[in-house]
Amino acid sequence: MQNQGEAKDVAGLLEAIPVLSSCTRNVLDEFVSHAAVTECCAAGTTLSAEADEVLYVLVAGSALLDAGDDVVIDLEPGDYFGGTQGRRFKSSPSLIAVTDVEVLAVHPDEVTWLKQASARDRHPSQVDWRSQLATTSRKKTRRNHRRAILSSQGN
Repeated sequence: MQNQGEAKDVAGLLEAIPVLSSCTRNVLDEFVSHAAVTECCAAGTTLSAEADEVLYVLVAGSALLDAGDDVVIDLEPGDYFGGTQGRRFKSSPSLIAVTDVEVLAVHPDEVTWLKQASARDRHPSQVDWRSQLATTSRKKTRRNHRRAILSSQGN
């Protein structure tokens, strides 16, 4: 993220997603500030998401989600897709950037960590959860593998 204000805005977007709604704001702020990695794409770019259980969140811009079978959905910041277990479709959705966009990918192990850290954050004993952030972060490996997660294809 660029600055702390933008990180708080993204944490607010994550807070509204049902699978992350039980997460505390402290944990989401920390995740966005230190571990989350976003992919920026220019208008007209198509991003193809792998058929995995990664949760993709549109952080900035506007896009179209081509879900296949002639289903196209307008997306705006805060909208998300993926992250579903036991998907019933084989095709991977494509995100078509209408304007310049920023997309955040949250992996299943990060969702698990966010929930566990939030439970510790709410605990009255104030159990330390921040120390585990560095060991669960994909920030370094994501940079090397982001092409595997989201492959950019020019239009």
